[in-house]
Amino acid sequence: RVQLQVFADLQRLLRLATRWFLHNRRCNLDLGAEVAALAAPVAHIQVSMGEYAGGEQLLAWRKRHDELLAAGLPQPVAAGLAGSSMLVAALGIVDVALTQGLPVESTARIAFALNDRLDFYWFGKQISALAVDGYWQALARESYLDELDWQLRAIVAQVVQEAATGQDIGQCLERWESSRAPAVAQWRLLLKQIRDARTQGYAMYAVAVRALLALAQPLAP
Repeated sequence: RVQLQVFADLQRLLRLATRWFLHNRRCNLDLGAEVAALAAPVAHIQVSMGEYAGGEQLLAWRKRHDELLAAGLPQPVAAGLAGSSMLVAALGIVDVALTQGLPVESTARIAFALNDRLDFYWFGKQISALAVDGYWQALARESYLDELDWQLRAIVAQVVQEAATGQDIGQCLERWESSRAPAVAQWRLLLKQIRDARTQGYAMYAVAVRALLALAQPLAP
């Protein structure tokens, strides 16, 4: 059973990673160059996820890690596979780090901290769990996940520029939240409404995804 789950996680990861490249490298995709640039930093995030993740995401990683250990997998293999369902986000994290010329480690810490502080991980899980009835709903669900990835990368890029000056990551995140207090409050209110809703529907997620734009928009000079 565990082996089948691992295969299913890896198949989904492959599908999502392929989709990521098609959406983010639409012109002149050089697979050799992409592998050379992304493989090592993505592998670093893969094996360090238990250190970077926090809150609900860390609990999910630990639960999967313990299941794999209990099934007899060696610890390094269990640590590498425990975050397979979350690993596609590493592509965006590394892309931001390379684009900004900043260390992958600090960029990853900021991204995972945002997942915890603003419940982006939980929100993405809820989108993935939406029931699909037909082609258009499947397309809508994937587009919501794409939008979450885009906006999270934009937010990480904003915060990481402040952290590049050597300032404490926690303080940088607090300043970023304070500078966008109304949008952050609206985002948290929307998440509370989604949690409290008796039924989950595509309309509420369309509204919430739209609210991400307000969080990701740069501040006017």
